[in-house]
Amino acid sequence: MDALHAIADEASAGTGAAVTDVPRGGQRFRGRARELLARTGTLSRIGRERLRVLPCVRNPVGGPSIRSLSRYVCVRGPAVDVVWNRIPARTIGSPGAAQEGNALMLPWPLRIDAEDFKPTGAGQRLELERHGFFEFAPGELLDLDLADRVLQSARDQEGPVEIVVLPESALRPAEIDELEALLTRHGVVLFVAGVREPPDPTGRFGANWLHLGVWFGGRWWRYRQNKHHPWSLDDNQIEQYHLAGALPRGVRWWEAMDVPRRTVQVVELADGVTQVWLVCEDLAHLDEVADLLRA
Repeated sequence: MDALHAIADEASAGTGAAVTDVPRGGQRFRGRARELLARTGTLSRIGRERLRVLPCVRNPVGGPSIRSLSRYVCVRGPAVDVVWNRIPARTIGSPGAAQEGNALMLPWPLRIDAEDFKPTGAGQRLELERHGFFEFAPGELLDLDLADRVLQSARDQEGPVEIVVLPESALRPAEIDELEALLTRHGVVLFVAGVREPPDPTGRFGANWLHLGVWFGGRWWRYRQNKHHPWSLDDNQIEQYHLAGALPRGVRWWEAMDVPRRTVQVVELADGVTQVWLVCEDLAHLDEVADLLRA
């Protein structure tokens, strides 16, 4: 059984991040495996509702563990969907150069007030604490002129800016197009921003998600990573963040957001650079998503 495991693992070399020391005879197998991964989110023909076989793109370096038994693939349960995306070209740096790039963090909005947190209703559950829901809806809209000046100043001082990052809930969906057009003029190739969607007119909760844009082939390739865990605020946090004027104490306030099925967007760039971006609240929960990323 150990020999069979080792043979299967070695045969899977190159099915995830490309490797250079793989025999050429397996190119057809690797091509079909990568096609299956892109189409179904697993390297196996076994149904996704039972298990998933996924590439390993980084081996454990902190000592031997159960994950050390496999070098190229891992087997996971069906709890988390995986979408594997590949950009087959270099996006940062010139050919042969070190994989380096300047990243610009844009803290937006510049000011957050208690009034930006709006209660959407409170309720009472038997034998549980009182709870309610809130929406984060800052009144300050994105200032494209200011972003333009900041980008130009950063380029003047440090050279080309390849990556721009905005925090959670910084943008509304309608602002993505205009900001990406601005980033294109400044030569940015990787764009990460938190996006907030307000509730719809029927009262259905809005959404909180992360937008990843990759400039390739003369256009922006867009990926959406949904947030999986709503933020909750207790009395201590309400006091710490000075929100009592908007959210009364004595209520456990939950972020009013839609919680879709857990899905991880994996984006593989050239030269073995593989990225997964998550909203901070999801990183604080030790659940199947965190375990999948470690595997």
